[in-house]
Amino acid sequence: MIGLTSTVATLEGLAELIAEPGRMPVNNTDLVKLASACHLRLAERMGRIAG
Repeated sequence: MIGLTSTVATLEGLAELIAEPGRMPVNNTDLVKLASACHLRLAERMGRIAG
């Protein structure tokens, strides 16, 4: 289910929306959460590759 005020995008599309100022109204807290989640996922993957 998708909420009435929700947006759906591919990961590539989301990155493009976030990268351009003013295209997607997102606050700093949400950006930090997203960046943290991405960082953790990348660290996990890098650990598997190195291990």
